[in-house]
Amino acid sequence: MINYLDSQYDLKKAKHAGIFDYFEYINHPLTSLCFPCKTDDPESLGHPLKILVVIHAYYPESLATIFPSLRHMPCHFDLVVTVCSCGDKEVVKEYLEKVDLPIDVLDIKVLTNLGRDLLPFVQVIKGLKLQNKAYDFVLKLHTKRSVASSKGKEFGGKWLEGSLSNLLGSPENVKYILLELLQTTNCALVSPLISLDVFRFCKWKNNLAPISHLLDRFGVRESPEDFICFPAGSMFWVDFKAAVLIASCFEESRVPPEPLPSNGSYLHAFERLVPYILESTQKRMQSHCNLDLDQLSPINFSSLISFEKFEEWMTSSIHRLVQLMATGGFTRKLRFTAYKNSSISCVVVGGDLEKIMATLISLYFSRSLIDCHIVVYSSSLASWEIEDLMHLFPGISCQKEISSADPGECFLGFLSQLMSGGAMILLAGQIVNPVQFGHMLARFFEDKSRLCSLQSDDRKRANSGFPILLGRSRLFIELLQKFSLEGAQDSDLISLLRQCSYHAQQVRSDVF
Repeated sequence: MINYLDSQYDLKKAKHAGIFDYFEYINHPLTSLCFPCKTDDPESLGHPLKILVVIHAYYPESLATIFPSLRHMPCHFDLVVTVCSCGDKEVVKEYLEKVDLPIDVLDIKVLTNLGRDLLPFVQVIKGLKLQNKAYDFVLKLHTKRSVASSKGKEFGGKWLEGSLSNLLGSPENVKYILLELLQTTNCALVSPLISLDVFRFCKWKNNLAPISHLLDRFGVRESPEDFICFPAGSMFWVDFKAAVLIASCFEESRVPPEPLPSNGSYLHAFERLVPYILESTQKRMQSHCNLDLDQLSPINFSSLISFEKFEEWMTSSIHRLVQLMATGGFTRKLRFTAYKNSSISCVVVGGDLEKIMATLISLYFSRSLIDCHIVVYSSSLASWEIEDLMHLFPGISCQKEISSADPGECFLGFLSQLMSGGAMILLAGQIVNPVQFGHMLARFFEDKSRLCSLQSDDRKRANSGFPILLGRSRLFIELLQKFSLEGAQDSDLISLLRQCSYHAQQVRSDVF
């Protein structure tokens, strides 16, 4: 979207990528996405870079995904591919013949099927060290499948694609990463941004036992249930000296034979130990996300937009799109999936067409997070305005309030007809922040008895005093009935919803 808007509508503040600390991102989603723009060519800062790419191809058919991504390398590189059989070696050669890559030196090694992707990488790095060969940086990849994942066999493939997008993606993205490694003195490893679904499992759990003899040496103090940051998925860019350090700490004698458990082996433990090894020499790991999104792609946890002042950028971009829509300058339809059995009904309440558009666009950015049914609820929209909304945002529905009826009773009747169990209520003009929205959804699905309230800190924004509310439809009905009876003289729907929002911040609620 950044590239599309930047080229079409002169939005010059967009940034293409970002390096950041994952804990900072999780704990401070509105302030941690601020990155300097890097415009230098990495090779202009010194000698031509020597790059090594190491790929472990246990599933060589996945090279059909990996090799095309290597076209984004902005310079020549050496390639080492490790496989587990001579037959796989021939498959690698076949795939390489189909792509034109700027490879200087190619080496395909047949190794024993032991140690997954970690041991082959360690053996390659140790071999280079013995030969007194050196590089500036190494890109470690492997043909990830995660076949043991409870999320299904496709999960590993999607994880691989996301990692390739973040570590390669475009020549500009690769240059950004190389510049970070070159210019930041303590940054030695760049790992791709992982999804929140993966981060939930980034704990030591039962992985402390296999490296118990190393805990004091590398200052591991966390408990098994503490969240930790490590290169989950074991794909990353790394400084060559740091790669040699990591390889020197790897104990080949402790590698267990196949088949491995889904967790708790030496390999799982060592993967988590990598940042601690780096910290022992005052180096650190950083996370990275590539921002070359395709026009109006969803903003999610595996491809998150980064630029200066996220909230201001998103709000100004949305309002620019609203103006273009209103004047006919933006004719593309923003299509929502029409779910038959949605988890949540997202209700946008209001009568101002442009404010409704703004809220719908922000929901469009977050559409990958939830299977929600979008409903616009209004008493004052004209028929032609409803037709415009249905045309510009296919997949939504509109509910027209009967102007002569009591607003509270009318809205109660509407809520009682919702097919989904949950309802999210927004006032027209509110902008949904995808990061906080994702956290709110995760918290809601953990305990659906909660009434969640997402309050904006931006007092200049439309309806900033009214939070986004998320809860069970039945809970909203109970609250609205209660407040309607207590304040029968005030039948204004917005007033009733404000009482619900106040209740959400006082009783059995989560405020984000």
